[in-house]
Amino acid sequence: MAKKAAVAKPGMKTKKSPSAAGLVAALDQASKPNYLGDPEVVGNLLRKYRDMAVESRKTKMDPAERMACDHGYALGMAEIFLGKVPAYAPIIPWNLPGQIDRWIASELHRSGFEGETPEQIVANAMLCYLQDNFDLAKSRVQSPKSEEWANAEMEKIDSRYIHLLLGIPYKEKKQEPDDDDPEQP
Repeated sequence: MAKKAAVAKPGMKTKKSPSAAGLVAALDQASKPNYLGDPEVVGNLLRKYRDMAVESRKTKMDPAERMACDHGYALGMAEIFLGKVPAYAPIIPWNLPGQIDRWIASELHRSGFEGETPEQIVANAMLCYLQDNFDLAKSRVQSPKSEEWANAEMEKIDSRYIHLLLGIPYKEKKQEPDDDDPEQP
């Protein structure tokens, strides 16, 4: 014998399922300004961070001060990505200690990267992002490359860290050979 499905009558309140309530909450969060699940928001934060660090190098700040400044900026970024800055809507529960920091620690394999707290781990990832950008700048000076090449490499760095901060595995796209390159055997 088939069971009859319960039909809501006009004026009756229906109970939302837990999954529907979670979906509504997630959609509400995602519709907020500065949502940390938006790759554009994350990318803009990274670029502003890089730009601040570059600007600090144009000052007469001594290297120790500059490093302290970079570290301060990195800690500020960690606060944002750990969901502690109200101006930025976090991905719940992603942007919480024990989530994003553990992912970053498992994905970003660098010597000297370790941190004892979630804040240190995320801040160290930000410092790695800066270092990658500064290494790119140094390589461009040591071996002159085109601006197109440098911009493409910078986009790869940005993309890698955007993926990292969003919890998305990153696989670098393989570069297609130029038409001018001789075919490889």
